[in-house]
Formats: sequence, structure tokens, C-alpha cells
Amino acid sequence: MKPFRVKHTMTQEYLIFADSREEAIDKLIDDSYRPDFDSVEVNGEYFAQGDLIDGKTTAQSLGDNNLLIFQAEDYQEAIRVWLSGKNNKVFIRDAFRDGHLTPAGHYYNTLNNEQKAEVESIL
Repeated sequence: MKPFRVKHTMTQEYLIFADSREEAIDKLIDDSYRPDFDSVEVNGEYFAQGDLIDGKTTAQSLGDNNLLIFQAEDYQEAIRVWLSGKNNKVFIRDAFRDGHLTPAGHYYNTLNNEQKAEVESIL
């Protein structure tokens, strides 16, 4: 496995009743805005609140030879990446030891057989 930077953008559409363009935008940005309808027809065109009308996804490889540092709570993913055998250097940051970095392979060797099986089952 190697890391990829993935960007996913979406365009959503809302119908908002307001007195001005600025007011309509302000209403949408305001987290408390909750319209009293799910959809409406305007001049023969239907609008549904929050409809996804467009989207784009891109991915950029960050290569095979990376220094990867996972937080301790994400140790399973760190070990999966390490087990994949790529040239990444994989470490796990231990929050309880002043941020000490432990190689994923060493961390893996401290797991019991049940924990190892759980990590390996998702490969």
C-alpha cells in the first residue's frame, strides 16, 4: 500500500427564500437554517434541498518511500501498511511516552496472537 492524497468536492443545491442574494447565502451558512420543505417546484423545475448536482474526485500518489507516523490509536492501520511490504518507514507515536516513535514491526511483535489475527484479517 502507498499513500494517496484524495480530494473529493461536491456541489449541492438548495432553494432558499430571502429578500436578497446576500440574505440567501447568509441563511445557508447559518447552521440553524432548517427549511420547512424537502422539495418544491418553481416554474416547472424541481428543487430538492441539498441535492448533489456535481462532484469531482482526484487522487495523487505520494510514492512508495515515505516516512509514515501514525498515532497510537491508529496502530492497526499502521501495522496493515507495514505488513503490505512497501518501502515505507512506518512508526507509531506513543502519546504516553512523550511522543516516542515505535517502529510498526516492533509494535506488531508486542501484540498477542488474537490481536495479530484481527489486524491481518483486514489485509
